[in-house]
Amino acid sequence: MTREEQLHELRDSKQRLEEIVGHEITNVAYPTGYNDDTTVDICEDYYEFGVEMLGGTYNSLVHTDKYRIPRIYANRTMPLGTYISYLEQAKVRIN
Repeated sequence: MTREEQLHELRDSKQRLEEIVGHEITNVAYPTGYNDDTTVDICEDYYEFGVEMLGGTYNSLVHTDKYRIPRIYANRTMPLGTYISYLEQAKVRIN
């Protein structure tokens, strides 16, 4: 998508969701998990965080870009034990 198309999608979908739910939307989950520098640049103006769906667990000491936070892909067929093991690998430092 062009920058203008991305801007339209990210800004307008945020506004529409806020109308539906009645409160501010602060995080974005990138469609299919993918983004580029243009996407992130636009998101910085409208969101506090962005999550990718490319697999992997989050470690706040390693992942410092709050617009490229990795997210575990958990589908309906994933065994609960597998999901639990992913959660156990995640590391978040709280200041």
